[in-house]
This record gives sequence, C-alpha cells and structure tokens, in this order.
Amino acid sequence: MNMTDLEDLIKGYEDFEIAFLVYYRMNGVTENSRRIIENELIRRHLKKTDIDRLVAEKLAIKIEDHHQMICPRCKSERILSTREMIRNKHEASEGLAGREPRYEDKRYCSICYWDFSRDKTVYDKIKMIKVFILIVAASLVLGFLISLVRHSL
Repeated sequence: MNMTDLEDLIKGYEDFEIAFLVYYRMNGVTENSRRIIENELIRRHLKKTDIDRLVAEKLAIKIEDHHQMICPRCKSERILSTREMIRNKHEASEGLAGREPRYEDKRYCSICYWDFSRDKTVYDKIKMIKVFILIVAASLVLGFLISLVRHSL
C-alpha cells in the first residue's frame, strides 16, 4: 500500500477508529505511517484528551453478541478475514514436511487487531463456561441413568 492509499484509507476512518489506531497500534507502524496518522490527527483537531475520551467511551460499551461482525473492543465494523497456514514446528522433525499444508480462517479487527480466534470477551467466556457446565451436568445425568439401568437388570 502506498502512502496516498494509506492517507485515503485513514481519512475514511471515524474519529474513534483513529483513536483506537493510535492507542493500540501506533508503536508498531513505520515512520511514514506515523507521520500520516499524526497529520490526520492534526487535520481533525484530535488531541490526546480526545483520543483518551473516544477510547474510554467505546470501551464502556459492552457487546454481548458481536457475531464476529463488529469488534468487541473498539466497536469498528472493519473486520479482516484471512486464511492462514497452520504451522507446526514439529512437522519437519516428524517427517511430515511433505504433506499438504493446513489452513485456518482468521478474523481480525483492522483497527485494533482484536483476534476473534484468540481474544475473548467476558460474554464469550461466560458462554464457554455455561456450555462446559451443561456438558458436565449431562454426563452426570447420563452416568446416573446408566447405573440405574444396570442395577435394575
């Protein structure tokens, strides 16, 4: 992506998206990209206090069902879908280097880099705990029913 494309892209961002870009990703951008972002902040009259306020406002909004269509952290709808090769560091030593590569679909927020496959919201964690409890409860009931049937025979 050339600098003009980057400038056009950033000009299309909402103020809160630029705030999250600065807050979460500014340390990892090139010097040219940093300059473009800083120029956009100046053009929009966004100061550090504005950035902090915008980030705090969005972080305060809790999204229970994001369906991987909106970032649970920054609330942007700029979600990237990629297909990444799964790398196993042991494949070469196990003699599996010649087999077909495996791929995995990944989704990231293009603003704050929320990784939908790795990062979990509180709601996602609660759902996982509920499913685990349901599975354990079903296993216990099933085990109890099996023992009743065995004792009745």
